[in-house]
Amino acid sequence: MLYYYSMFIKIKNSLFSIYLFTLAFSIGLGTFKVSLALIVLGIVSLPIVWDQHQARLIYPKAGGWILLFLSTLFLISYWASYVPYKPSIFSFEANYFEMLFVLSACVLIMPFCLKDTQKALDLIWYLGLGAFLWAAVTIFTTVLLAPSPYYGKIIDLRALARGLIQFGNTPGIANLLTFFPIIFYASLIYPTRERSKGYWVGIALVMITTLVAAVLIEQRSFFVINFFVLPILVGIFLFAMNQRKLGSWVLSLLAIYPLLILVNDYASFLDREIKTDIFLDARFEMVVFWLYQLLANPFGSPLVGPPPLDMYPHFHNFFADIHRISGFWPLLSAILLVLYIFIRLIYLSYWNRQLGFYLLAIAVPIFLIMISSVVPEGERQPFLALLLIGALCERYLATSVRTSPTTLPDG
Repeated sequence: MLYYYSMFIKIKNSLFSIYLFTLAFSIGLGTFKVSLALIVLGIVSLPIVWDQHQARLIYPKAGGWILLFLSTLFLISYWASYVPYKPSIFSFEANYFEMLFVLSACVLIMPFCLKDTQKALDLIWYLGLGAFLWAAVTIFTTVLLAPSPYYGKIIDLRALARGLIQFGNTPGIANLLTFFPIIFYASLIYPTRERSKGYWVGIALVMITTLVAAVLIEQRSFFVINFFVLPILVGIFLFAMNQRKLGSWVLSLLAIYPLLILVNDYASFLDREIKTDIFLDARFEMVVFWLYQLLANPFGSPLVGPPPLDMYPHFHNFFADIHRISGFWPLLSAILLVLYIFIRLIYLSYWNRQLGFYLLAIAVPIFLIMISSVVPEGERQPFLALLLIGALCERYLATSVRTSPTTLPDG
Protein backbone atom coordinates (compact mmCIF):
# COMPACT_ATOMS: atom_id res chain seq x y z
CA MET A 1 0.00 0.00 0.00
CA LEU A 2 2.84 2.35 0.90
CA TYR A 3 4.49 1.58 -2.45
CA TYR A 4 1.41 2.59 -4.43
CA TYR A 5 1.02 5.74 -2.37
CA SER A 6 4.63 6.76 -3.06
CA MET A 7 4.11 6.08 -6.78
CA PHE A 8 0.97 8.24 -6.70
CA ILE A 9 2.92 11.10 -5.09
CA LYS A 10 5.68 10.85 -7.73
CA ILE A 11 3.09 10.93 -10.52
CA LYS A 12 1.45 14.01 -8.98
CA ASN A 13 4.79 15.76 -8.76
CA SER A 14 5.67 14.85 -12.36
CA LEU A 15 2.29 16.06 -13.62
CA PHE A 16 2.73 19.40 -11.87
CA SER A 17 6.23 19.90 -13.31
CA ILE A 18 5.07 18.90 -16.80
CA TYR A 19 2.18 21.35 -16.50
CA LEU A 20 4.50 24.25 -15.64
CA PHE A 21 6.95 23.29 -18.40
CA THR A 22 4.07 23.18 -20.91
CA LEU A 23 2.88 26.58 -19.72
CA ALA A 24 6.39 28.03 -20.15
CA PHE A 25 6.55 26.47 -23.62
CA SER A 26 3.23 28.09 -24.60
CA ILE A 27 4.46 31.47 -23.37
CA GLY A 28 7.51 31.01 -25.59
CA LEU A 29 5.21 30.25 -28.52
CA GLY A 30 3.39 33.51 -27.88
CA THR A 31 -0.06 31.95 -28.25
CA PHE A 32 -2.08 33.60 -25.50
CA LYS A 33 -5.20 31.49 -26.01
CA VAL A 34 -3.20 28.29 -25.43
CA SER A 35 -1.56 29.80 -22.33
CA LEU A 36 -4.92 30.96 -21.00
CA ALA A 37 -6.44 27.51 -21.53
CA LEU A 38 -3.52 25.96 -19.62
CA ILE A 39 -3.92 28.46 -16.78
CA VAL A 40 -7.62 27.63 -16.45
CA LEU A 41 -6.79 23.91 -16.60
CA GLY A 42 -4.18 24.37 -13.88
CA ILE A 43 -6.61 26.18 -11.57
CA VAL A 44 -9.27 23.50 -12.06
CA SER A 45 -6.87 20.55 -11.61
CA LEU A 46 -4.72 22.10 -8.86
CA PRO A 47 -6.23 19.99 -6.04
CA ILE A 48 -5.31 16.85 -8.01
CA VAL A 49 -1.74 17.58 -9.07
CA TRP A 50 -0.57 19.70 -6.12
CA ASP A 51 1.38 18.00 -3.37
CA GLN A 52 2.61 20.15 -0.53
CA HIS A 53 5.71 18.00 0.09
CA GLN A 54 6.91 17.61 -3.49
CA ALA A 55 5.83 20.86 -5.17
CA ARG A 56 5.50 23.28 -2.29
CA LEU A 57 5.11 27.02 -2.80
CA ILE A 58 8.31 28.92 -2.00
CA TYR A 59 7.64 32.33 -0.53
CA PRO A 60 9.85 35.16 -1.81
CA LYS A 61 11.93 37.26 0.52
CA ALA A 62 12.06 41.07 0.39
CA GLY A 63 13.86 41.10 -2.97
CA GLY A 64 11.14 39.02 -4.58
CA TRP A 65 8.38 41.30 -3.29
CA ILE A 66 10.26 44.33 -4.64
CA LEU A 67 10.45 42.64 -8.06
CA LEU A 68 6.71 41.97 -7.93
CA PHE A 69 6.02 45.58 -6.88
CA LEU A 70 8.16 47.10 -9.64
CA SER A 71 6.63 44.78 -12.24
CA THR A 72 3.11 45.70 -11.14
CA LEU A 73 3.99 49.40 -11.05
CA PHE A 74 5.29 49.27 -14.61
CA LEU A 75 2.36 47.26 -16.00
CA ILE A 76 -0.27 49.47 -14.36
CA SER A 77 1.38 52.76 -15.41
CA TYR A 78 2.00 51.39 -18.91
CA TRP A 79 -1.68 50.55 -19.28
CA ALA A 80 -3.17 53.58 -17.48
CA SER A 81 -1.12 56.15 -19.43
CA TYR A 82 -1.50 54.56 -22.87
CA VAL A 83 -2.40 56.97 -25.67
CA PRO A 84 -2.94 55.64 -29.23
CA TYR A 85 -0.05 56.53 -31.51
CA LYS A 86 -0.62 56.82 -35.27
CA PRO A 87 -3.80 54.69 -35.06
CA SER A 88 -4.15 54.73 -38.83
CA ILE A 89 -1.07 52.51 -39.24
CA PHE A 90 -0.71 50.85 -35.85
CA SER A 91 -3.05 49.60 -33.13
CA PHE A 92 -2.73 47.14 -30.29
CA GLU A 93 -4.26 43.71 -30.67
CA ALA A 94 -7.45 43.05 -28.75
CA ASN A 95 -6.97 42.57 -24.98
CA TYR A 96 -3.27 43.42 -25.29
CA PHE A 97 -2.82 44.71 -21.75
CA GLU A 98 -4.87 41.89 -20.22
CA MET A 99 -2.61 39.37 -21.98
CA LEU A 100 0.53 41.15 -20.79
CA PHE A 101 -0.72 41.19 -17.18
CA VAL A 102 -1.64 37.49 -17.16
CA LEU A 103 1.57 36.28 -18.83
CA SER A 104 3.74 38.51 -16.62
CA ALA A 105 2.04 37.09 -13.53
CA CYS A 106 2.74 33.55 -14.78
CA VAL A 107 6.47 34.01 -15.31
CA LEU A 108 6.83 35.79 -11.96
CA ILE A 109 5.02 33.04 -10.03
CA MET A 110 6.08 29.81 -11.78
CA PRO A 111 9.66 29.59 -10.39
CA PHE A 112 8.30 29.78 -6.83
CA CYS A 113 6.02 26.78 -7.44
CA LEU A 114 8.81 24.24 -7.90
CA LYS A 115 10.73 22.81 -4.97
CA ASP A 116 13.69 21.65 -7.06
CA THR A 117 16.05 24.42 -8.23
CA GLN A 118 17.04 22.48 -11.35
CA LYS A 119 13.41 22.12 -12.43
CA ALA A 120 12.85 25.83 -11.84
CA LEU A 121 15.80 26.65 -14.10
CA ASP A 122 14.37 24.34 -16.76
CA LEU A 123 11.51 26.82 -17.22
CA ILE A 124 13.76 29.13 -19.24
CA TRP A 125 14.68 26.21 -21.53
CA TYR A 126 11.05 25.48 -22.31
CA LEU A 127 10.25 29.14 -22.93
CA GLY A 128 13.24 29.31 -25.30
CA LEU A 129 12.18 26.10 -27.04
CA GLY A 130 8.69 27.50 -27.60
CA ALA A 131 10.11 30.73 -29.06
CA PHE A 132 12.43 28.75 -31.34
CA LEU A 133 9.64 26.49 -32.59
CA TRP A 134 7.31 29.41 -33.35
CA ALA A 135 10.05 31.25 -35.24
CA ALA A 136 11.19 28.17 -37.17
CA VAL A 137 7.68 27.15 -38.23
CA THR A 138 6.90 30.75 -39.22
CA ILE A 139 10.03 31.02 -41.36
CA PHE A 140 9.70 27.67 -43.11
CA THR A 141 5.98 28.30 -43.74
CA THR A 142 6.98 31.59 -45.34
CA VAL A 143 9.50 29.79 -47.55
CA LEU A 144 6.75 27.44 -48.74
CA LEU A 145 4.10 30.10 -49.39
CA ALA A 146 5.91 33.31 -50.32
CA PRO A 147 8.49 34.25 -52.98
CA SER A 148 12.02 35.26 -52.00
CA PRO A 149 13.57 37.43 -50.68
CA TYR A 150 11.81 36.83 -47.38
CA TYR A 151 12.94 39.81 -45.32
CA GLY A 152 9.91 41.99 -44.62
CA LYS A 153 7.57 39.27 -45.89
CA ILE A 154 7.27 36.92 -42.92
CA ILE A 155 3.84 35.27 -42.90
CA ASP A 156 1.75 35.74 -39.77
CA LEU A 157 0.75 32.24 -38.62
CA ARG A 158 -2.21 33.55 -36.61
CA ALA A 159 -3.70 35.20 -39.68
CA LEU A 160 -2.89 32.10 -41.75
CA ALA A 161 -4.94 30.00 -39.30
CA ARG A 162 -7.91 32.20 -40.25
CA GLY A 163 -7.23 31.67 -43.95
CA LEU A 164 -5.56 35.06 -44.48
CA ILE A 165 -2.12 35.85 -45.88
CA GLN A 166 -0.69 38.69 -43.79
CA PHE A 167 2.90 39.66 -43.09
CA GLY A 168 4.42 40.11 -39.65
CA ASN A 169 7.55 41.62 -38.10
CA THR A 170 10.70 39.99 -39.54
CA PRO A 171 13.16 41.27 -36.86
CA GLY A 172 10.79 40.11 -34.13
CA ILE A 173 10.68 36.55 -35.49
CA ALA A 174 14.47 36.56 -35.93
CA ASN A 175 14.88 37.60 -32.30
CA LEU A 176 12.78 34.63 -31.19
CA LEU A 177 15.03 32.44 -33.31
CA THR A 178 17.95 33.64 -31.21
CA PHE A 179 16.47 32.53 -27.87
CA PHE A 180 17.55 28.90 -27.94
CA PRO A 181 21.16 29.57 -29.01
CA ILE A 182 21.40 32.14 -26.20
CA ILE A 183 20.33 29.57 -23.61
CA PHE A 184 22.64 26.93 -25.08
CA TYR A 185 25.66 29.23 -24.90
CA ALA A 186 24.78 30.02 -21.29
CA SER A 187 24.46 26.31 -20.46
CA LEU A 188 28.21 26.01 -21.02
CA ILE A 189 28.54 28.01 -17.80
CA TYR A 190 25.86 26.18 -15.82
CA PRO A 191 25.11 22.79 -17.42
CA THR A 192 21.37 22.23 -17.04
CA ARG A 193 21.29 19.09 -19.13
CA GLU A 194 23.31 15.90 -19.02
CA ARG A 195 25.76 16.20 -21.89
CA SER A 196 25.05 12.84 -23.47
CA LYS A 197 25.40 12.07 -27.18
CA GLY A 198 21.68 12.61 -27.63
CA TYR A 199 21.95 16.04 -25.99
CA TRP A 200 24.66 17.20 -28.39
CA VAL A 201 22.86 15.76 -31.43
CA GLY A 202 19.67 17.59 -30.46
CA ILE A 203 21.52 20.84 -29.84
CA ALA A 204 23.37 20.52 -33.17
CA LEU A 205 20.10 20.03 -35.06
CA VAL A 206 18.50 23.04 -33.40
CA MET A 207 21.55 25.25 -33.99
CA ILE A 208 21.78 24.23 -37.68
CA THR A 209 18.06 24.88 -38.08
CA THR A 210 18.35 28.35 -36.55
CA LEU A 211 21.32 29.20 -38.77
CA VAL A 212 19.51 28.07 -41.95
CA ALA A 213 16.37 29.98 -40.93
CA ALA A 214 18.38 33.14 -40.17
CA VAL A 215 20.09 32.98 -43.57
CA LEU A 216 16.71 32.56 -45.30
CA ILE A 217 15.26 35.73 -43.76
CA GLU A 218 18.57 37.62 -43.88
CA GLN A 219 18.29 39.01 -40.35
CA ARG A 220 21.66 40.54 -39.49
CA SER A 221 21.03 40.86 -35.76
CA PHE A 222 21.02 37.05 -35.48
CA PHE A 223 24.64 36.91 -36.61
CA VAL A 224 25.66 39.79 -34.34
CA ILE A 225 24.16 38.08 -31.26
CA ASN A 226 25.39 34.55 -32.01
CA PHE A 227 28.85 35.20 -33.40
CA PHE A 228 29.87 38.42 -31.68
CA VAL A 229 27.97 39.25 -28.48
CA LEU A 230 27.55 35.73 -27.06
CA PRO A 231 31.14 34.49 -27.62
CA ILE A 232 32.53 37.58 -25.87
CA LEU A 233 30.05 37.45 -22.98
CA VAL A 234 30.15 33.70 -22.33
CA GLY A 235 33.92 33.53 -22.95
CA ILE A 236 34.57 36.18 -20.29
CA PHE A 237 32.31 34.40 -17.79
CA LEU A 238 34.03 31.06 -18.45
CA PHE A 239 37.44 32.60 -17.84
CA ALA A 240 36.08 34.12 -14.61
CA MET A 241 34.94 30.59 -13.67
CA ASN A 242 38.49 29.32 -14.32
CA GLN A 243 37.33 27.31 -17.35
CA ARG A 244 40.06 28.66 -19.60
CA LYS A 245 40.07 25.87 -22.16
CA LEU A 246 36.33 26.00 -22.80
CA GLY A 247 36.44 29.79 -22.67
CA SER A 248 39.13 29.84 -25.37
CA TRP A 249 37.00 27.62 -27.63
CA VAL A 250 34.00 29.92 -27.18
CA LEU A 251 36.04 33.06 -27.85
CA SER A 252 37.39 31.45 -31.02
CA LEU A 253 33.84 31.67 -32.42
CA LEU A 254 34.49 35.40 -32.80
CA ALA A 255 36.43 34.53 -35.96
CA ILE A 256 33.17 33.43 -37.60
CA TYR A 257 31.74 36.96 -37.72
CA PRO A 258 34.42 38.58 -39.93
CA LEU A 259 34.50 35.34 -41.94
CA LEU A 260 30.75 35.73 -42.60
CA ILE A 261 31.31 39.27 -43.81
CA LEU A 262 34.17 38.13 -46.07
CA VAL A 263 32.18 35.23 -47.52
CA ASN A 264 29.15 37.43 -48.04
CA ASP A 265 31.27 39.99 -49.93
CA TYR A 266 32.25 37.33 -52.45
CA ALA A 267 29.33 34.89 -52.42
CA SER A 268 26.49 37.31 -51.55
CA PHE A 269 24.47 34.72 -49.63
CA LEU A 270 22.73 37.71 -48.01
CA ASP A 271 21.13 40.47 -50.08
CA ARG A 272 21.27 42.69 -46.98
CA GLU A 273 24.91 43.50 -46.22
CA ILE A 274 26.22 42.62 -42.74
CA LYS A 275 27.14 46.01 -41.31
CA THR A 276 30.32 46.55 -39.37
CA ASP A 277 29.44 50.02 -38.03
CA ILE A 278 26.51 50.23 -35.61
CA PHE A 279 26.41 54.02 -35.94
CA LEU A 280 25.22 53.66 -39.53
CA ASP A 281 22.25 51.52 -38.48
CA ALA A 282 18.78 53.04 -38.77
CA ARG A 283 17.77 51.81 -35.31
CA PHE A 284 20.71 53.63 -33.74
CA GLU A 285 19.68 56.82 -35.53
CA MET A 286 16.14 56.40 -34.20
CA VAL A 287 17.34 55.95 -30.61
CA VAL A 288 19.53 59.07 -30.85
CA PHE A 289 16.54 60.97 -32.24
CA TRP A 290 14.45 59.79 -29.27
CA LEU A 291 17.15 60.72 -26.71
CA TYR A 292 17.26 64.29 -28.03
CA GLN A 293 13.49 64.54 -27.53
CA LEU A 294 13.67 62.94 -24.08
CA LEU A 295 16.28 65.44 -22.88
CA ALA A 296 14.48 68.39 -24.44
CA ASN A 297 11.01 67.51 -23.15
CA PRO A 298 10.84 64.33 -21.01
CA PHE A 299 7.11 64.73 -20.36
CA GLY A 300 6.24 65.25 -24.01
CA SER A 301 5.19 62.63 -26.54
CA PRO A 302 8.21 61.78 -28.74
CA LEU A 303 7.87 61.33 -32.48
CA VAL A 304 9.45 58.44 -34.36
CA GLY A 305 12.20 59.60 -36.69
CA PRO A 306 14.29 61.14 -38.05
CA PRO A 307 12.85 61.38 -41.59
CA PRO A 308 12.39 59.25 -43.63
CA LEU A 309 12.17 56.84 -40.66
CA ASP A 310 9.13 58.75 -39.37
CA MET A 311 6.94 56.53 -41.54
CA TYR A 312 7.36 53.73 -38.99
CA PRO A 313 5.09 53.37 -35.94
CA HIS A 314 7.93 52.13 -33.68
CA PHE A 315 11.34 53.24 -32.45
CA HIS A 316 12.38 49.56 -32.27
CA ASN A 317 13.56 50.17 -28.70
CA PHE A 318 11.78 48.95 -25.58
CA PHE A 319 12.29 52.15 -23.55
CA ALA A 320 11.69 54.58 -26.41
CA ASP A 321 8.47 52.81 -27.41
CA ILE A 322 7.21 52.78 -23.81
CA HIS A 323 7.85 56.53 -23.69
CA ARG A 324 6.17 57.00 -27.09
CA ILE A 325 2.82 55.50 -26.16
CA SER A 326 2.62 55.87 -22.36
CA GLY A 327 4.82 58.79 -21.35
CA PHE A 328 7.59 59.52 -18.87
CA TRP A 329 6.40 57.77 -15.69
CA PRO A 330 5.95 54.33 -17.29
CA LEU A 331 9.38 54.86 -18.87
CA LEU A 332 10.87 55.56 -15.44
CA SER A 333 9.17 52.50 -13.92
CA ALA A 334 10.46 50.33 -16.81
CA ILE A 335 14.01 51.59 -16.25
CA LEU A 336 13.76 50.88 -12.51
CA LEU A 337 12.40 47.37 -13.15
CA VAL A 338 15.13 46.38 -15.63
CA LEU A 339 17.87 48.01 -13.53
CA TYR A 340 16.67 46.18 -10.42
CA ILE A 341 16.74 42.80 -12.19
CA PHE A 342 20.35 43.31 -13.28
CA ILE A 343 21.43 44.57 -9.85
CA ARG A 344 19.97 41.44 -8.28
CA LEU A 345 21.64 39.20 -10.87
CA ILE A 346 25.00 40.77 -10.07
CA TYR A 347 24.25 40.26 -6.38
CA LEU A 348 23.39 36.61 -7.10
CA SER A 349 26.80 36.24 -8.74
CA TYR A 350 28.39 36.90 -5.34
CA TRP A 351 26.25 34.17 -3.75
CA ASN A 352 26.67 31.63 -6.52
CA ARG A 353 29.01 32.73 -9.29
CA GLN A 354 28.11 29.88 -11.62
CA LEU A 355 24.34 30.39 -11.42
CA GLY A 356 24.64 34.18 -11.46
CA PHE A 357 26.81 34.17 -14.58
CA TYR A 358 24.47 31.65 -16.22
CA LEU A 359 21.43 33.90 -15.78
CA LEU A 360 23.41 37.02 -16.73
CA ALA A 361 24.59 35.31 -19.93
CA ILE A 362 20.92 34.93 -20.89
CA ALA A 363 19.70 38.28 -19.57
CA VAL A 364 22.28 40.50 -21.32
CA PRO A 365 21.53 39.41 -24.92
CA ILE A 366 17.81 39.39 -24.12
CA PHE A 367 18.21 42.99 -22.97
CA LEU A 368 20.06 43.84 -26.21
CA ILE A 369 17.13 42.37 -28.14
CA MET A 370 14.75 44.53 -26.11
CA ILE A 371 16.57 47.74 -27.00
CA SER A 372 16.70 46.91 -30.71
CA SER A 373 13.24 45.55 -31.48
CA VAL A 374 9.53 46.08 -30.92
CA VAL A 375 8.93 44.77 -27.38
CA PRO A 376 6.43 44.07 -25.94
CA GLU A 377 4.07 45.44 -28.62
CA GLY A 378 5.32 42.97 -31.22
CA GLU A 379 6.86 39.90 -29.60
CA ARG A 380 6.36 39.86 -25.83
CA GLN A 381 8.72 36.95 -25.20
CA PRO A 382 11.93 38.99 -24.59
CA PHE A 383 10.25 41.06 -21.87
CA LEU A 384 8.64 37.97 -20.32
CA ALA A 385 11.96 36.09 -20.45
CA LEU A 386 13.67 38.92 -18.56
CA LEU A 387 10.93 38.83 -15.91
CA LEU A 388 11.34 35.06 -15.63
CA ILE A 389 15.10 35.44 -15.16
CA GLY A 390 14.46 38.00 -12.42
CA ALA A 391 12.02 35.62 -10.72
CA LEU A 392 14.50 32.71 -10.97
CA CYS A 393 17.11 34.91 -9.32
CA GLU A 394 14.77 35.81 -6.45
CA ARG A 395 13.63 32.18 -6.08
CA TYR A 396 17.21 31.05 -5.56
CA LEU A 397 18.03 33.89 -3.16
CA ALA A 398 14.90 33.04 -1.15
CA THR A 399 16.02 29.44 -0.52
CA SER A 400 19.82 29.45 -0.48
CA VAL A 401 22.43 29.92 2.17
CA ARG A 402 25.45 31.87 1.05
CA THR A 403 28.49 29.80 0.13
CA SER A 404 31.83 30.71 -1.38
CA PRO A 405 31.72 31.55 -5.11
CA THR A 406 31.51 28.42 -7.22
CA THR A 407 34.32 27.67 -9.64
CA LEU A 408 34.91 24.68 -11.84
CA PRO A 409 38.25 23.18 -12.79
CA ASP A 410 39.80 24.06 -16.12
CA GLY A 411 38.89 21.62 -18.87
